[in-house]
Amino acid sequence: AALAEMRLVAARAVPGHATKRSEHDANYMRKFFATVDAPVVEIEPVEEREPGPSIRFCHCIGVVFCGRQAPGCHDLLCGMADMLRGEEGSKVLGFVGGTRGLFGRQAVELTPDLCHSYA
Repeated sequence: AALAEMRLVAARAVPGHATKRSEHDANYMRKFFATVDAPVVEIEPVEEREPGPSIRFCHCIGVVFCGRQAPGCHDLLCGMADMLRGEEGSKVLGFVGGTRGLFGRQAVELTPDLCHSYA
């Protein structure tokens, strides 16, 4: 099923198991990231929404690739475009030319039709 078809009434984030990595890798990652010991987070659907106001969000997601091809990224982009299709004002932008396109503001809106034409 497409992500756009999986509309949840509500969901909650549940901390899962700890991420696995060697201590050598953790020491290296701490040079660049503040948190390297965070657990994996599982998203679970819940039956009822907690009381409170209904808030609609408008998402604008920008994607820039800086290097070689990355397996699975096309599927990720198609999924994001499918998921945001029903959200008014939300969009996925792909920056053309890597970081030069990002800084030069050269972006293309990635629609579900555009993404699936490359599938």
